[in-house]
Amino acid sequence: MGKHVGYGYAIYQGQTLAATGKGAINTLSHVFDAEAIGALKGLQKALTLPSDADTERWLCIDSTSVIWCKRANASDTSQWAFLESHRLIDRHAVNIRWSPGHQGIIGNEAADELADAGAKSGIVDPGLTTQPTISGIGSIARGLARNATSDWWYKNKSTLSGGYRQWQLDYALKEPIELHLPRPTLHRLLALRSRHGDFEAYHRRFKHEDAETHTAHAVRLKPRSTLCSVRSPSGDSIRGH
Repeated sequence: MGKHVGYGYAIYQGQTLAATGKGAINTLSHVFDAEAIGALKGLQKALTLPSDADTERWLCIDSTSVIWCKRANASDTSQWAFLESHRLIDRHAVNIRWSPGHQGIIGNEAADELADAGAKSGIVDPGLTTQPTISGIGSIARGLARNATSDWWYKNKSTLSGGYRQWQLDYALKEPIELHLPRPTLHRLLALRSRHGDFEAYHRRFKHEDAETHTAHAVRLKPRSTLCSVRSPSGDSIRGH
């Protein structure tokens, strides 16, 4: 975020370049938004050009995601651009075609160059184009949430025991792969990481007078020593040291 996202369009009548346009949208937005708005701007411009009554109009877009939203269900982000496109497409019987990028298609390459120029110009049209988009605001929100989580973890991990910190685990909200381990394996892994198990250090810590600490059944837990190595069903290695 912080940099403008640009859009560009090139309008052809037959093989003749009839008009071009470019511009930028709010910095709190994504390329998806720029493509949606650029397609609308190009369509609006094309409809102002002289044409015959039986002229076929094609809207060529290189993003399949944008095409789906232009044809049917408008996305939440830049929804106004999609809804206005729907109105114009229905009214003027506009066809939509996928125009894959980086294939040497002259009009597509021209639109890409214009989009780059539009972003560098920083010139934003008045109206809804000046407003942040839902996708742009969402990126900011996710970034703030990640920073808040990492800051909280950085401040609080020092309160954990040295034995737990040696695992150098990060704090994450999504489900860890370890939860897909078989329950007996997961039980042992959690015991190793928490030091709550049939270990000599555990029995000493809680003063278990009747614990058997001199047999093979009790494991002496030494800092940084390798205790086990386990793998998840998918083959991902999980640290156990």
